[in-house]
Amino acid sequence: MTYGAENISYDLHGTSLTVLGTLKMDNSHYGINGVNNGTLYAQGSAHCGTPTPGNAVVVMNGSANVNLDSDAALNSCLPIQIAKTGGASVIQTSNYSMNNNNQDLTITSGDLYLDDYKLTINRNITNSGTLRRGANPSCGVLTYGGSYSGTAAVCP
Repeated sequence: MTYGAENISYDLHGTSLTVLGTLKMDNSHYGINGVNNGTLYAQGSAHCGTPTPGNAVVVMNGSANVNLDSDAALNSCLPIQIAKTGGASVIQTSNYSMNNNNQDLTITSGDLYLDDYKLTINRNITNSGTLRRGANPSCGVLTYGGSYSGTAAVCP
């Protein structure tokens, strides 16, 4: 699923939308005013092309390993929640930032693997799963502006 159009807002009206393929968050065409009031369930990979405003939450769920990436180091897309099952992981394949107001990262289950990339979260991180910063000898840089609660991030 790719969304992008001229100066419009997407309102999910408190419901959810499940994306089985890649969720491509891209505000580069003419300007998205926001994706709001609901949840996007991404069972495939997620890609942030350009900053995307809004208060909707992207829940990366399902039992398959998937990727999380962005086009630039300072992109800011919707808040991400990791809820993988069956030992599956979300693998970061580029630097990734969530630096808009009120953007938290929540890992309820599964792994988020930074794969030696930088992850920047504007506010809080809550981790009930596994946050792996990378592999020796280097690990990805984790930066957050609020609190960190739950299981500590590990390297390797």
